[in-house]
Amino acid sequence: MTVPYEGSKPASKRNRLARYCRTLLAAVMLSSGTLTYMMPALADGTDAGTEIRNTAVGSFQNPNALTDPPTAVTSNEVIVTVAEVAGITVVSSALPEEAPAADVTSPIATQGDGNINPDEVVYYTFTITNTGNDATQFFIPDAPSDIQLNGTGGSGGTLAGDIEIVAFDQNGSSPTDLSASPVAIPAGGAATGTLTGIGTGSFDEGGSVTVRVPIRLDAGLTDGDVVKVVLGDTAPNDDTPATQNQDYIANGSDQDVYTQDNAGTNNGDTAGDPVNGDATNNRKEASATSEATVGVVERDYGDLPAPYSSLEADGGPSHFIRTDAGGANDLFLGAGVDAETDADIANGDATDDAFDDGVTVGSVSLQGLNV
Repeated sequence: MTVPYEGSKPASKRNRLARYCRTLLAAVMLSSGTLTYMMPALADGTDAGTEIRNTAVGSFQNPNALTDPPTAVTSNEVIVTVAEVAGITVVSSALPEEAPAADVTSPIATQGDGNINPDEVVYYTFTITNTGNDATQFFIPDAPSDIQLNGTGGSGGTLAGDIEIVAFDQNGSSPTDLSASPVAIPAGGAATGTLTGIGTGSFDEGGSVTVRVPIRLDAGLTDGDVVKVVLGDTAPNDDTPATQNQDYIANGSDQDVYTQDNAGTNNGDTAGDPVNGDATNNRKEASATSEATVGVVERDYGDLPAPYSSLEADGGPSHFIRTDAGGANDLFLGAGVDAETDADIANGDATDDAFDDGVTVGSVSLQGLNV
């Protein structure tokens, strides 16, 4: 930018010119850029309350006195505060599996045998994650919004006990396993901040809770029947992007899964409400589905990549997941065993799956070592 003036000006006029140029530069920056004094900014991945500061600098030269030194100018500082944004996802985080016979009231003889049979209790597992940029609680309902049989709603099974939190991770990097002492969701559902046993019940960006939903399958089912459980209620409840991180809509079902902002600055929350979500309470909601097929025997696969044959279609090796009389897995190498629908050859080195890292000498794992 060049601001011309004629002749050699006295110091007072040069100072007035510099002030004028600074004001002009600030106005140009504000009018042509995306930063303003008026609005908070939405910044994906940036913590709520973060200040973004910007100052433009420049210099101006008198075109009629090019031998004079340029006049340096600095704009007014523009400060933008990143707004609090709510966000949530719900995903099916494990294949449905039989509940151990010891966990079931009046189990049938096949409960825990590795097959998913009619009249058995099956655990459906979901993970709820904070995808916003500030700490939040989650509201978890006391029942799924639907249990479907072969695509037909309201059939296939019934809730067989409390929905339970079986793991939580308050900051996205420090998971805690609660499977041995799960936290039950009370009648009517609850915000996580009202529950005990899961820290403060508030979860930073990336923080999550994992819940399991116990469903007793109907006794009249036959092999091949598919029982789908829906946790949350964001139509069309089909696991498309449209079911994730939606503005909360009160639909009267009381089976929604949604964010609930902390009060004030509790739990490190940024003061004020999120700028998105529903107009009443600034909440976001999500849902997910999980399917169990009757008659399917749970298997564990190896995960070696090509040139080894690992996938089911290639005849890859697998074994049935066997349990003892108490319902505990009793055939595996390593820390445990996980059910899979097929080999995961993208995880051929088992770096993110402790259940596939099963060879040790003494207490030293051979995973990743050349022997």
